[in-house]
Amino acid sequence: MRAALPAGARLGFGAEGGYVMGGEGPPRALAWQGAGEKTVRAAEGGLLALPDADAPAVSVYADEGGWRLEADDTERVVDGMDAIVVHGIEWHLWAPGGAGEAPRTTLDARDRPVSVHDIGLRFRVSRDEEHVEVTVERPDGERALEPRAHHYMLLLLARLRLEDTEASAAEAGYVDSELFAEMLGAAPPKVNLEVFRARRQLAECGIEDAARLVERRPHARQLRIGVARLSVEAL
Repeated sequence: MRAALPAGARLGFGAEGGYVMGGEGPPRALAWQGAGEKTVRAAEGGLLALPDADAPAVSVYADEGGWRLEADDTERVVDGMDAIVVHGIEWHLWAPGGAGEAPRTTLDARDRPVSVHDIGLRFRVSRDEEHVEVTVERPDGERALEPRAHHYMLLLLARLRLEDTEASAAEAGYVDSELFAEMLGAAPPKVNLEVFRARRQLAECGIEDAARLVERRPHARQLRIGVARLSVEAL
């Protein structure tokens, strides 16, 4: 027997009090501080930031290979329970499914998840480059993103990939992290913050693997924009 369970539905077994379905999304990664602290962080749109979304020194995100942890020079698969030290504070992480089993959002069987590799990004830039508009070109139509400061960072990454015409698709657009921070005129922590915010905005646009918007090579200290279909035009 199968039955649809909408958000708020109660399901009981025997004399138990039952369970209430809080939402249709998958389990979310959680992190809480050690030493008896009650501070808890939950992933939003498949992205978890530590110590918080305003200063993401560490990002944990869902990927096809499971949940991955990303810091400045580190990227690794998170397997179930783990402990992470951020700015001297220990956080305990719970990632549902463990390595290799990152859950996806609950979907109608007729729907197909939209991936970073399915989309294009169109940038429209003012002459003084003070204003950058970004439109996501999805298979089911276009969606303009709300203007944000991190759009200029994405524009720089897009230009680097577009200009790297001699490299293969697997190599095009990668840039040294420190050099890119200089190009952006920002310290590396500011770049990390803008990367997190860009990924989160794309996740809010319904892209299931939004963390791939910016790809990193931690050991080589490189990053690039993960979208291959790019265009830049004047406002």
